[in-house]
Amino acid sequence: MGTPMRTSVSTPQAIADEIALAAQRYVGYFTGHPTRAAQYPNPLVGGTAMEREAWREPVVLADDCVFCQGLTDADVERRVVGFQAAIDKETLGRKWAYFGAWAAENGLKLDVADSYAPANWPLWRRFIEEAQDVPRSYEHEDYGAGVSVVERPEGWAVKAFPLVDLPHRLKRKLCIEWNHVYRDWLADVVVVQYDRETRTFFIEKQGE
Repeated sequence: MGTPMRTSVSTPQAIADEIALAAQRYVGYFTGHPTRAAQYPNPLVGGTAMEREAWREPVVLADDCVFCQGLTDADVERRVVGFQAAIDKETLGRKWAYFGAWAAENGLKLDVADSYAPANWPLWRRFIEEAQDVPRSYEHEDYGAGVSVVERPEGWAVKAFPLVDLPHRLKRKLCIEWNHVYRDWLADVVVVQYDRETRTFFIEKQGE
C-alpha cells in the first residue's frame, strides 16, 4: 500500500452563503432590528432593517468540534477582520478610482501599487467610514430623456456594515456559528477532512 496523498479541497459556494447569512444575524447590533439581505448571497453588503422586530443577541454555544477547539481571541479577531475585508472590497465595487483619488488627496501611501491588494484593507475601511454616509449628488444620463441630477442624501446606495466594531463576545459567537457551518458540512461530506495546523480542507487517498 502506497503513501497517503492529500488533495486540497475548496468549500462550495453554499458554504460561503451560509457563512454570510450567519454574519447577517449580527448586523442587528448596529441597526437595532434584524436585517434582511438586499443582495443574496451577499447579505453584508446593503440590507434592509426589519423595523417591526427588535434585534436579539443570538444564543450560541461552543462545542468540542475540531473548529471550536482552541478558538483563541486572536483567531476570532483575525477571522472577523478577514471577513470584513471581503465585505469592504465588494462594497467599493466601482469606487476604486474614488478610493485612489481620496488616498492621494490625503497623502496616504498604499502598501502596494495595486489598490485591490488586501494589504490596503485598513485604508479601504477608513475610506468607507469617511465617505459612505456623506450626502451626494451626481448626473445621470438617461438616453432619450436627457441628463438628470440624482440626489442621495443618505450617501452611498450600498454600504458596508462594520462587523469589526462588534463587541468581542459577539465576534466570538459569530465565529462559533461559522465553526458549526463547517462542522455540519464535514458531517455531510465524510470524505473531506480538516487540518487545524494549516487551516485547510483535504481528501486523503492512498498512493500507488
